Amino acid sequence: MPLKCVVVTPETTVLDAEADAVVFPAVDGQVGVLPRRMPLVARLGHGELKLTSSGMVSHRLFVSGGFAQVSKDVVTVLAGVALTAEEIDVPQVEKRLAAAEASPAATPESRAEKMRVVDGLKAQIHFVRK
Repeated sequence: MPLKCVVVTPETTVLDAEADAVVFPAVDGQVGVLPRRMPLVARLGHGELKLTSSGMVSHRLFVSGGFAQVSKDVVTVLAGVALTAEEIDVPQVEKRLAAAEASPAATPESRAEKMRVVDGLKAQIHFVRK
């Protein structure tokens, strides 16, 4: 019995597909999901969401920010960002990364936000170049 994977952003449903396995980035590491997995809710990190069927990668998305839920062979990803490699403009992301790295961060909160933004932009570049 395959898994169903639904990826939703605030704007639209990005993906609604079946797969033998789903891997997504949680804030504390990669999570792999196979059929009949125990229920789970996880906070998304930055990185690759990958669906495989018959041993082959069937879908790849960069996801960032949000949550993933696994329940009854359905993986639901509520992401702030969900993009294909073709949708990521690497030169533009590199410019945004340079600006983010150069921005001042005086308070612990602003440093944490700066690191979150920098990590997300680096993860986008890594995803495309992988």
